[in-house]
Amino acid sequence: ERLLEQSGVAVLRSTRVASVLRSTGGVAITTAAGGAPLAFDRLVVATDLKAARSFLDTSAEEADLFSRVRHLNYHTLASHIEIPWVKPASVYYLGGHQGERDA
Repeated sequence: ERLLEQSGVAVLRSTRVASVLRSTGGVAITTAAGGAPLAFDRLVVATDLKAARSFLDTSAEEADLFSRVRHLNYHTLASHIEIPWVKPASVYYLGGHQGERDA
């Protein structure tokens, strides 16, 4: 993020977006805070696409695609364990915790 900003790329964090309008010349974003739209060449959307439909100017095809997105609970745990028989800097998966849960 710091490198992007040093390169002149605008990075907006924790900014509520009211609307996004795309055109051949770029993207115009209006924030919930109001004011004049902000103009950008490109936009990276880093949020739930279903929720983004409330402010994106989605086409019918995009709306259909976004509605098909499934969210799965996924948790990651990282730890550092020093045990003589465990190879350092290795990744191990707990087999009993992978795949679908039984209902």
